[in-house]
Amino acid sequence: MAQIIEVGTIPQENRHSYIFSAFDKLKIDDAVLLKVSHDPKPLYFQFLFERSGQFSWDKTALGDGSFEISITRIGEPSADQKTADVMGGCSCRKGTDDKPE
Repeated sequence: MAQIIEVGTIPQENRHSYIFSAFDKLKIDDAVLLKVSHDPKPLYFQFLFERSGQFSWDKTALGDGSFEISITRIGEPSADQKTADVMGGCSCRKGTDDKPE
């Protein structure tokens, strides 16, 4: 079963590093499932750049405008890749994933 990450519950500046950290802990064929209120294209492009050949990305649009993204590990990490703690935070929608207080 995939780890589920409710992106809106993570502080905006920590989102990408949190997601990359969760992904980096996966074994081959394991996945994380993101639940987000928007299409996270900046995160997808960051994965393409930082983890090329290591993941598959399956996006499901939900009827309410939100998305579920399944990120599955399909390849081993490269020896020279950046660690998750240096990944930048999300500014894609300026915090619109944040849960109301």
